[in-house]
Amino acid sequence: MNDILQDCIFNSYFNRNMIQFLEYKRSTGSKYKTEENLLRQFDIFVQTFFPGEGILTKILVQGWTARKSEESNSTWRARTSLLRQFGMFLNNMGILAYVPTFTGKSKGSTFVPYIFSDMELEKFFHACDQIDVHCISHMDTLFPVIMRLLYGCGLRISEALNLRNCDVDLNTGVVSILDSKFSKDRLVIMSDSLLEVISTYSQNNKYSVESIEHLFINGRYGVPKASTIYGRYRKVLWSAGISHGGKGKGPRLHDFRHTFAVHSLRSMVKQKIDIYVVLPILSTYMGHASIEATEKYLRLTPDIYPELLELTEKMSSYVFPEVSL
Repeated sequence: MNDILQDCIFNSYFNRNMIQFLEYKRSTGSKYKTEENLLRQFDIFVQTFFPGEGILTKILVQGWTARKSEESNSTWRARTSLLRQFGMFLNNMGILAYVPTFTGKSKGSTFVPYIFSDMELEKFFHACDQIDVHCISHMDTLFPVIMRLLYGCGLRISEALNLRNCDVDLNTGVVSILDSKFSKDRLVIMSDSLLEVISTYSQNNKYSVESIEHLFINGRYGVPKASTIYGRYRKVLWSAGISHGGKGKGPRLHDFRHTFAVHSLRSMVKQKIDIYVVLPILSTYMGHASIEATEKYLRLTPDIYPELLELTEKMSSYVFPEVSL
């Protein structure tokens, strides 16, 4: 049995099948951490309400997938989707199982990422550098560097906080992102200016504790939490005069990744690099599973980048030739 799953203790009749299901999913590259937690909840549900059940019946499935009061659409769909996947897995194994269907359609995401303008970035990073130097959490030195890394390399906040000193080559400027989303590894290259920032930070923050391996360490010699960075982020936005729409409405920390993608495309298009050459490069750099995933980041609006839209249109116009009717 996979060592990772040795601690996965299920107690219902489906315990062995659940472990096999997780092993299969992870063998395809999925981390399946959230799904494992949902599977545990389902296991408890079976023990509590269907203790003698040995088949994934319609009644059992409908009991689990029934929408709870005040449950969000995304949470309900996640629970239902998991059981659909588990049911199909059992059927493929030759075990009879009822596979649920969705009774409602996903509304889809209507969220539009916030793309920071050059002026807003200048104000933001100026506000970053004004953080109280007596900050016990070391946020005065941590935060400005982390935010420059998010924008300069388009990293996810989890990727930045998980960086170890050995992952950052201060000689070449190459950063190794290991075991990220979809269990993907990739290399990203820092600009000269960002490399200088990281080098200065690293030199000024040499810790005497030999066991410390992470690049970013707070005042307690621990890795900062993403929630702590987000809390500081909201304060810096306020100081920079950039309004925030509230939780979930942005600008979010993740919008720095969106901004990196858009600004990178802007730079390359202005250099007259073919957009069909640009997208695969950008997709690989950002660690996306497909070019389609990268395209979702490239939300451009005419009021911000009218000249870029015009350039892109000219460069892509040959893809669909004119046809005389």
